[in-house]
Amino acid sequence: MRRKGQNCNGESDEGLGESTCGKGQCAHTVQNCVDGAPQFCDPFEGASPEVCDGKDNNCNGESDEALGESTCGKGECTNSVQNCVDGKSVVCDPLLGSKSETCDGKDNNCNGESDENLGSTTCGKGECINTVQNCVDGKSVSCDPFLSSKDEICDGKDNNCNGVPDEDLGSTTCGKGECINTVQNCEDGKSVSCDPFLGAKQEICDSTDNDCDGKIDEGCPPLGEQVIDPTFSNVSGQICGSGIINGPKSIGGKWRAFVRDTNPSNGYGCGNMCAGASGKTGYAGGSNGAGCNAIVYQCVPVPYYNKITLSYRYKATSSYSGSVHRVLVYGTCSNGPASGNSWLPYSGKALYENTAKPGNWKQYTHNLTDELTKYKGKTIFIGLITNNSWAASYNPQSWIDDVHLIAE
Repeated sequence: MRRKGQNCNGESDEGLGESTCGKGQCAHTVQNCVDGAPQFCDPFEGASPEVCDGKDNNCNGESDEALGESTCGKGECTNSVQNCVDGKSVVCDPLLGSKSETCDGKDNNCNGESDENLGSTTCGKGECINTVQNCVDGKSVSCDPFLSSKDEICDGKDNNCNGVPDEDLGSTTCGKGECINTVQNCEDGKSVSCDPFLGAKQEICDSTDNDCDGKIDEGCPPLGEQVIDPTFSNVSGQICGSGIINGPKSIGGKWRAFVRDTNPSNGYGCGNMCAGASGKTGYAGGSNGAGCNAIVYQCVPVPYYNKITLSYRYKATSSYSGSVHRVLVYGTCSNGPASGNSWLPYSGKALYENTAKPGNWKQYTHNLTDELTKYKGKTIFIGLITNNSWAASYNPQSWIDDVHLIAE
C-alpha cells in the first residue's frame, strides 16, 4: 500500500513498501508500487474450489470445509460420514455394522429386508401336524405340537396327536352262550358294533347255548331215563305171522319189534317164536326148527351227557339153541332196522354179545358212553337182539325185561 503522503508516479517511488494478503494457498505479498503504478494485494489470488487435501483451497481461512457428508447403507447399516476427514476423502460403507439376520424386526444384514430367511418349523403328529414361520412381526414363534388336539374318536386319524390313530377306544363284549365275543370298538377307522348273535347256530344237544338265546339245549331230551321199560305182552298177536319177515311193527309205546326167518327153506317159519311160554313176558328166540333172529328196539334221542348206561334182565330156557343175544346201536332212525328182506343192523357192530344161557333172570349193565358220543343230538335206534340157530325138535325160548337207558 501506498504510504500516506506518498505518490506512486514513477518518481521517487522507493520506500513505498509491500502488502501481504490472502489465506491458505492464497497468502502472498506484493510491492505497493511497481513502475510508478500502485499495486493491490488480491486476497483470493490463486483461489480454487475446496478439495479434500488438508489445504485452504478457496482461501477463506478454513481447510476442507463444506465438503459435506454422505449417507449410505440400509437397515442397521444406515450411516453418515463426513466426505473429508484430516485431509483425506472418506467413503461411506453401506455394510458397516452388518450382522446375521435375527428375529427382532430389524434389517440386521442390511439388505433392505427385515427378518427374512429365518425359515420355518414343522412339528406335531396326526391332526396336529403344522408349520409356522420362525419369526413373525419381529418375534420368535414356537411350533405347538398339540395345536388342534382333540379327544380321540374312531375316524382313522390321530386326533389327540400322540402318533397313534384310534387308540384306547376300548372293546365291547356281547352275546350269550356260544356267541359271547369281544370286539374292538374301532377297526380301520370305522366303529364296530358287537353282534350278540355272531356264530349262532341251530340248537343241538351239547350242553351249550348254540343259538345264543340264553338257554341251553332247549327242546332237547332231558337227562335221565331215555327208554321206557317194555312189557312184551300179546306179542304174537302184534308181530308174528306167516312170511319171511314180520315187522317192524309197534308193540306198545315207543317200542317196535322185528322178526326174520334166517332159514325159510325149512318150512317151519318163525310164527311161534314170539309167543313166549306160560304167559311169561319177554321175547322168544325161536321155535320148531326155524332159524330166526329177532330185535326189539326203540328210537332214542341222545342228549348231551357225561355217562350213559343200558341195563336189562335176560334169561333163557335150558333148551335154548340160540347162539347169541346182542346189544346193538346202529345209525339214525331214518336208516331203520329193516329194508326189504334184509335186516340192516344184523351185520352191524354189536356192542355186546352174550352166548350164555342163564336159566334164571340175570342183570346186565353196559356203559355206552364212548359209543354214543358221535350220536349226541341225534336220534338213534337201540336194539336188544336174540338169535336162534336152526333146531329141529324143540321150542327154545329167551326173554329180555326191565330195559333202562339212563343218561347222567
